[in-house]
Amino acid sequence: MIKKEIREKAGQDFATLMEKENESLGELAIFKKDIIYNLNLLAPENLKDIQKDLTQYLFNDRTVCEVLIEQIIEKAWGQPKYASTYAKLCSEFSKVAGDKFHFQASKEKKSDKK
Repeated sequence: MIKKEIREKAGQDFATLMEKENESLGELAIFKKDIIYNLNLLAPENLKDIQKDLTQYLFNDRTVCEVLIEQIIEKAWGQPKYASTYAKLCSEFSKVAGDKFHFQASKEKKSDKK
């Protein structure tokens, strides 16, 4: 009984600490933190679950989507064992996003390069 109460209290304290930490962060930093957290959990067995959690960031805003893509690439390079899982995640994103997902690289004009 006492262990259960201690666990519950610890869980509440952890949640409070997380809220306090998030208060000091900007919105983009909070999104990045959540993206990294989810990517750290990614494994072939839970691909669909993680995909569901991360799909929202495709449509949030361009900067957030770029953070998502950068983090996926970074994780894939750092964890070659799971590179195919990250590739599958990207493939699933393209299926879900379909034609709604059209970020194009900005094109530099020749006059801008001078």
